[in-house]
Amino acid sequence: MDIIPSAKINPGISNTIADRKIEDIRMKLQTPGAKKTGDELMKVARDFESILLYKMLESMRKTVPKSGLIDSFSLDTFQSMMDQEIANEMAKKKGVGLAQMVYRQLTRLDDQLEKRKAARTDAGSGQNPPVDMGANGESK
Repeated sequence: MDIIPSAKINPGISNTIADRKIEDIRMKLQTPGAKKTGDELMKVARDFESILLYKMLESMRKTVPKSGLIDSFSLDTFQSMMDQEIANEMAKKKGVGLAQMVYRQLTRLDDQLEKRKAARTDAGSGQNPPVDMGANGESK
């Protein structure tokens, strides 16, 4: 199951940075194994916020008229790298609050996956789940 769907992104220098980061996030979330720690989930949430902030900065930069005096491939590369670092620093701090919301959602999803895994394990082992007995001895 793809947690983060693949998106068609216009080719360019700036998009390779975002593409790599999206792929890193996808790999971190889809790695089988033990329950993710809070620090791992917060890192993923901050990375996601960083990508969105980066895309926002990139879009904002495109609205600024260019004079043509110092436009070059090198300048575009530098500005793209600078926007990425600004986005990373913003996400490390409070950012826009998106990382905290994503973290809460990822925590809920991770808990649900653990409960499903535990339910499958209990069902597969042939054990019956405990039955809650009421005061008169009947099952609820």
